[in-house]
Amino acid sequence: MPSQSPLGALASAGSPTPRPGQPPGVLADLAEVVQAGDSDFAWTRLTPWRTLLAATLDVPHPPIVRPRYSRSGTYPSGDMLAGWLSVRLGVPVRG
Repeated sequence: MPSQSPLGALASAGSPTPRPGQPPGVLADLAEVVQAGDSDFAWTRLTPWRTLLAATLDVPHPPIVRPRYSRSGTYPSGDMLAGWLSVRLGVPVRG
């Protein structure tokens, strides 16, 4: 049975991935229920962007004091990336 395979078990475990169009507070709600082993495909999709930003920030640069971001549509990935960047920079990132 597919659900008995390791990949099937992962697929049936569910994913706390927010969906496009969900209200902004959904990320905070999901953070309360996430468990070890849960997959977050929205976060995984951000890996290329996080890699690019991390590489950019790993070299000397002027202080970044008021970063802003924009995103297309209502996809929560933009908010997740802004949160990551805010932690990395130590300043709020505004949308």
